[in-house]
Amino acid sequence: MVPLFILYVLLSASGLFLMKVGGESASIGIINNFLKLDVSLTLLLGMLCYLISFLLFIYIINKNDISYIYPVSAGALNIVTFILGVAVLKEKINGFSVAGLILIAAGVVFMNLK
Repeated sequence: MVPLFILYVLLSASGLFLMKVGGESASIGIINNFLKLDVSLTLLLGMLCYLISFLLFIYIINKNDISYIYPVSAGALNIVTFILGVAVLKEKINGFSVAGLILIAAGVVFMNLK
């Protein structure tokens, strides 16, 4: 189950990242009473990654306790997304975001103590 969980977190974070990057050039409009949707391949790939991660998450929560899996997955996803945002997108960090990240990481560790 651990490999599926890791795959879920990676696909979900990748999907969010790709949707952020691909969504910057997306546009939605109405032309001649028809909806026009202009999306990039990056955005579509992000949506696909996120959809697959969602299906994996459904499988994972059906096989495990949701009271355990959800907090751990949310924490792990927050950590990976934070790292991607800072490392790849060059997003700004401050002391509060680092403190929050440390608290989230501590929570994930405590949730895994038996």
